Amino acid sequence: MKLFTKNFLYTVSIIFLVTTLLLGTLYIVMPRYYLYTKEKEATKEFSDVVKSIKDKSIEDIQSTLAYSQRSRDGLNISVFSDKEKQTIYPTIDVSRIDLEINLSEPIQTTTNKVMKESIVDSNQKALTVYGEYSIQPISEARQVLIKLYPLLLVTSLVLGGIAAFFYSRYSTKRILKMLETTTNMMSLNPDVACDMSGKDEITQLATNINRLYDTHLRTISALKKEVDKVEQVEKSKSEFMRMASHELKTPLAGMMGIVEGMIYNVGKFKDHDTYLKMCRELLINQSNLVQNILSISSLDNIKQLEDNVETVSLKEIVNEQLESYLLLSELGNYQVTKEFSGNSNVLGNRLMIERVISNILSNAFRYSTIQTTIQVILEDNVFCVKNLCSNIELDNPMRLFEPFYRSDYSRNKQDGGSGLGLFIVKQLADKNNWKVDITIDEQQLFVVTVVF
Repeated sequence: MKLFTKNFLYTVSIIFLVTTLLLGTLYIVMPRYYLYTKEKEATKEFSDVVKSIKDKSIEDIQSTLAYSQRSRDGLNISVFSDKEKQTIYPTIDVSRIDLEINLSEPIQTTTNKVMKESIVDSNQKALTVYGEYSIQPISEARQVLIKLYPLLLVTSLVLGGIAAFFYSRYSTKRILKMLETTTNMMSLNPDVACDMSGKDEITQLATNINRLYDTHLRTISALKKEVDKVEQVEKSKSEFMRMASHELKTPLAGMMGIVEGMIYNVGKFKDHDTYLKMCRELLINQSNLVQNILSISSLDNIKQLEDNVETVSLKEIVNEQLESYLLLSELGNYQVTKEFSGNSNVLGNRLMIERVISNILSNAFRYSTIQTTIQVILEDNVFCVKNLCSNIELDNPMRLFEPFYRSDYSRNKQDGGSGLGLFIVKQLADKNNWKVDITIDEQQLFVVTVVF
């Protein structure tokens, strides 16, 4: 059953029941209340009349009662002499001659009530005063009510039905509109909202629905972003593993061919000493590649390192890392210059910072042009390394942060690089909200900058 129909039937039923109960109560209570009121008024009036005629002469009694007859509402007074059994009042005046007519004492019936009280006149003559009032009108009123009840019930039902119709329509209008709005909310349209006009409970309900819907949309949006992020991570992992398998498979296939050539002494592969050294170099490179891949895999499990932060001196770490590359600078005829300034203390994990600085320095010493200068600059929390490279044709230097990516100058892999050093730097920087950037100018000046 729809809300409008249910509300309408409930309202009409309540109006009908209330009207029926009211009429029934009126039928039962009204006679009793009328009798109570009538008796109370008659008793008071009778008492006043008795007081007004006590200890008076017969003539005064008759004149007093005759005079007050006009003001008495439905109360008939009779006075009788106890000794003579004569009627003192009322008297009948015929041709100006008072004729006393003896009347019988009033008798109480179902249509009248009689009150009685004994008094004495001025001559100490015993008198009995009767007060009589009719209750016939209340019986007639009951009969009229019984005849009017069907008409009253039908009228109240019709009028109540009309009132219930408009009330039900008005009271359910906002709820039905809210139902329509919440149905539209199922499409997750951000422009949908319940009407919040008014100050009643329905308005509060509409406000709560709007807040709940807004929270729901924000939660869905956040979940979508997280899902997209997870999908991107999974895609990156899949791409990384594809490239890693390629980087591992290609050298191993080459080394397998060299080994088979040496086993069967085919052509130039008879020179075992030369090709064994070549195989050793390939194994060293593959070992380094595997170590880098393991390091990258461990990046997903560095939550403990992220929480273990301390105040670290960048100047101290840079000096420590440079010591291990001084030999390479001598072998490659590199010149290393250091420019340190400002306060180099930063808050972070020491191991991560050491790994970032080490990889950037390794990249500089590995790929710099021979007999060139490598500049190591540290200014406050900004670490920068500048070196010259040759044959770099790269429109987007940020691609060097991609795994296994090598520009043309290192395609021959004679430098022994794995293509993962700068990728690791980027991953660590992103996890710690550090800013890392690469620029290459027209003079082939390669600049890596990290803001810790």
